[in-house]
Amino acid sequence: MVQLQAQPYAKPFDNYVAQGSSFSMLMFFFCCVLYKYDSLTASDDLKRKMSSEQKDDFLLPSTLLATVLLLSVAGSLSVAASLVVIQIGLERRLESKTSRPTQLAASAGPSSSLFPPTNLQA
Repeated sequence: MVQLQAQPYAKPFDNYVAQGSSFSMLMFFFCCVLYKYDSLTASDDLKRKMSSEQKDDFLLPSTLLATVLLLSVAGSLSVAASLVVIQIGLERRLESKTSRPTQLAASAGPSSSLFPPTNLQA
């Protein structure tokens, strides 16, 4: 949340990639905690001593957890990849716009220069 408000990078694109990466790390950490929690409650002795209500509350389906983990990481990577493609397209468009006036001025010849040539020899 602090990174979302601070926006420490100069380009907005970099801020979005950082936020996506932070979300991916958060989901990975959360799923790791749940996996650890599941491994603690996966003991057969413990399962036999649990009531049906406790089993419903404390036992986690690992396929659902793996799906959440994979979708969150893949989703954040795909969003980051699409942002990279968009940023590359924007930079190419900006580069083509900035290079066009210099090409036109160079092809027009020295007579159309805004500043007359100066002799820098002393």
